[in-house]
Amino acid sequence: MFKFAIVSASLLGLMIAAPAEAGRKKDSELEAALDRLAAMPVTCTGEQDCAKKWAKAMIWVSENSVFKIQLANDMMIQTYGPSTVIHGTAFTIIKIPTAGGHAFDFRATCLSQPFCGQSVRDYKSSFAATVMGPDPVAQE
Repeated sequence: MFKFAIVSASLLGLMIAAPAEAGRKKDSELEAALDRLAAMPVTCTGEQDCAKKWAKAMIWVSENSVFKIQLANDMMIQTYGPSTVIHGTAFTIIKIPTAGGHAFDFRATCLSQPFCGQSVRDYKSSFAATVMGPDPVAQE
């Protein structure tokens, strides 16, 4: 009986540890994927591609910032902030000419980390996925 209890306790420990280990592996895989996505250059080539991606960048900023957009033109999108009164992350996106088109320089600034919402890496990976990803499907 005593041996059965030890074996049962050991198996129970493995059953509890296995999902936790699998969860940690998935977490580390997710972290690595987010790191790769955040490091991915956000670029465009040609007038139509750049116009489409710049519009997606504008939508992303408007949907992800607690601050209103202060400046938006064909080369820069900038929100107000950061602020000591309103907590959140301020964004600046600059379209930089390159030999083959443009690169989008992504900047995120927050004054107080606990109130930033997400990490800069998470914002950058979300921005890259949105701008470089497929076009949203129109709903009718």
